[in-house]
Amino acid sequence: MILALSLASIFLGTGLAYAAPKTPALTIRLEQSGGALFIAGLALIGTMLQQMY
Repeated sequence: MILALSLASIFLGTGLAYAAPKTPALTIRLEQSGGALFIAGLALIGTMLQQMY
């Protein structure tokens, strides 16, 4: 469950970061939120791996 959520946030984050240049008004905001989602997904995976081992 946590793995699925973290992978979804990583894919959503990269998708937002790639879609940002097509919408100039929201570019900075979308890139920041996409990066934040990506980092949050990586952090979730990291904590899950720490708990497993």
